[in-house]
Amino acid sequence: MTSLRDTLADILIDVASKDPNIVVVTADVGGSTRAFKFKQKFSNRYFNVGISEQDMVNFAAGLSAVGLKPVVMAFSMFLMRAWEMIRNTVSRMNLNVKIIATHAGFSDSDDGSSHQALEDIALMRVLPNLKVIVPADATDIKRSLPIILEDVQGPVYYRIGRDYAPDVTDKLDYTFKLGKSYVIEEGEDLTIVGVGVTLWDAVRASKELKKYGINASVINLFSVKPLDEELLLKYAQKTG
Repeated sequence: MTSLRDTLADILIDVASKDPNIVVVTADVGGSTRAFKFKQKFSNRYFNVGISEQDMVNFAAGLSAVGLKPVVMAFSMFLMRAWEMIRNTVSRMNLNVKIIATHAGFSDSDDGSSHQALEDIALMRVLPNLKVIVPADATDIKRSLPIILEDVQGPVYYRIGRDYAPDVTDKLDYTFKLGKSYVIEEGEDLTIVGVGVTLWDAVRASKELKKYGINASVINLFSVKPLDEELLLKYAQKTG
């Protein structure tokens, strides 16, 4: 089990140490998102706008417009408060803003329904130009975040959970590519698709089904948008 937030912050710092244009913008959740670790290393490249997610996104958009590479870090639930700004200022203008959404899904269950983001993927994937990436574990973050920060141009919504996650993909050999998903188990009876930390549940379900003689393929839907339609159609045809 590895901390997703700490892994993400450590990789962000490593990439930013080689790229002085990377800056971080947050909305008074530096401790919870682990953005504070970036502040400890690069205090002059860290901006806390207070509890104002709309201002956070627009501020990041302005930084992008002058050539910097802003990374927004906030709870996925509270980023929905800034959806209009993400829509109008970031995605429609195709600005190079990377949005790190933490505490996704039920991962912040202890704080109640106000902190649970179940709709964010649907809301973000409909926006023009905005890519949606959901790593399954810490290894997926290590594979993808440097590429997202340095090689992928334009806005990205990068979604992780709050807590520790099982290491599902650490022994698998694949390289992150935008728009690609990955088969981590082969079976001929049905296909189970996992997105983010739910990939662990997909693997557990596959193991349980094997007890009954049912062999499942398991897909890590790493890239939600762009979607790997070719792979999904292939396995839909294969397993019915």
